[in-house]
Amino acid sequence: MKLDGRVIVGLIVIAVGTSLLLQRGEWGLYFNVPIWPAVLVFLGLARLGDRRVDAAGRVRFNRTGAWLIFLGFWGFINEYRLFGLHYGNSWPVIVIGAGALMVWHAVDPLSCSRRQKPSNAP
Repeated sequence: MKLDGRVIVGLIVIAVGTSLLLQRGEWGLYFNVPIWPAVLVFLGLARLGDRRVDAAGRVRFNRTGAWLIFLGFWGFINEYRLFGLHYGNSWPVIVIGAGALMVWHAVDPLSCSRRQKPSNAP
């Protein structure tokens, strides 16, 4: 049996659901580690591992993977209240990250090459 993306995502959802169940039940004292940030970081690393090479031979990094890793680390920082941050006061970090992602997309030469050419272009 070949594992495709849907099977892997399904297994991850099962693992997340199981961890949430263990956190909510009487086992919570033994298993009280937030797992969702780790899942995001893992998925982001998997996406970054899926590198593409353009026609010129340059390696293209996956912005979606970087975004997932960013969200995962933001989640860890909030869950453990590092640097005095929590969900109520750290949400502007998400806005900053979204802006950085937009800038990355704008300056990425591969993104620029996919944009439509003007209608009068040959």
